[in-house]
Amino acid sequence: YIARRSFGVPFYTVPEILGALNWINLSTSIPKILKALTENSLNIKWHIESPQLYWEQQEKILKENLKEGEVYSHKMLDDLEQDIMSKLSALLSGVDNVGKFWHNRTVVKLIGGNPTEMGWKITAIEQKVRDYVKAQLEIADASARAVLTSLGLHSALANVGADGKSDSGAELLYALTNHQKTSVILSEYYVCKAFNDAIKAKFKRDVKIGFWHINVAPLQETTPSQRPKAQDTTI
Repeated sequence: YIARRSFGVPFYTVPEILGALNWINLSTSIPKILKALTENSLNIKWHIESPQLYWEQQEKILKENLKEGEVYSHKMLDDLEQDIMSKLSALLSGVDNVGKFWHNRTVVKLIGGNPTEMGWKITAIEQKVRDYVKAQLEIADASARAVLTSLGLHSALANVGADGKSDSGAELLYALTNHQKTSVILSEYYVCKAFNDAIKAKFKRDVKIGFWHINVAPLQETTPSQRPKAQDTTI
């Protein structure tokens, strides 16, 4: 068993990704939040207030217009309320509501010596969906960078560029070179240490095994024949 000891931990190595688990959980939950926002319309657009006096008058009208032998039930008032709210919903939503308007009469009534306005009120609730979505996307970008930082990986190698832009070829090349010479070399040492110790003890030879590295050369250092080319394929 070969371990790269962590500071303050006597036995086992603490994974580098341990500190980024909360960021990973947060980044994976953001797509679900945005999907729920799109499909279920989490935001309420209108606040409708109706006076209790209006429903008391409607209940009185329903009782007065009962047919012979018909008994009043509270369900009649509920059905009337559902019908009115459905019409309001059709008025306040959809693309066909351009040019429509809402009108109602208000009555001022003295209640306890104080004048109180009785009437319907429809108040538009301020929507901040754009700010909310923008904030969630910023959190997603921050979580991606936090995960890369905990792993010691350059953002160019994980395609996490600034503002969604691709990094230049030079930046990708330097990021790969630095990654191989800093982050990979320690992992290579501890993974291959047992094999190299066995080779040295058994064969008494200065031979070591290691990782296979891909060395990428800049295009200006390669001949035209060595550069990748697009080829036509026929199926």
